[in-house]
Amino acid sequence: MAINNALKLFWTALTTFQKWFFVIFLLGSFFSFLSPLFLGGKVVELFTFTAIVGLICAVSGVLTSIYQARGEVIVYGFIIVNTVTYAWIAYASDLYGQVIQNLVLLLPRLCCLNRWN
Repeated sequence: MAINNALKLFWTALTTFQKWFFVIFLLGSFFSFLSPLFLGGKVVELFTFTAIVGLICAVSGVLTSIYQARGEVIVYGFIIVNTVTYAWIAYASDLYGQVIQNLVLLLPRLCCLNRWN
């Protein structure tokens, strides 16, 4: 019941543009997650740790965009999840510069969260 009320509150607080943005990019995230199936892969490839982290990263990125535009403090939670999951994906893909960049840029975000009024 509480989750239903939270989802209802989330959806009713969005503008029409934000609702469309959320739906379109959420569908894009799931399409990206399912793309190995479309390219001839197997279902087992969808449930690797990196694939699930990638889906979490994509969804948290969409939520970060919405809450950042609204200027709400909850955005910092989604930013931290998005940054850490993207750093993990970059590490798994041997993109060490991206790992360093994301982890270094995480530090000012944590300081901003501490100083939020």
